[in-house]
Amino acid sequence: MKKEDLRPNDAEKEFLILAYNRFYDLFEEIDSDSFWEKDGGYRLCKIKDVFLVYAEIL
Repeated sequence: MKKEDLRPNDAEKEFLILAYNRFYDLFEEIDSDSFWEKDGGYRLCKIKDVFLVYAEIL
């Protein structure tokens, strides 16, 4: 395998940028104190979303 083949192409770079931005947006919301005062179902969905995005990044 060539070294060039290991680098992400433009589409993959765009996906990674969007995925990381989404992950950090969700993390920022979860990290706030007001998040823990919200409904349990809402919190569960947001935490689930963080893990889904994280799994896609991996």
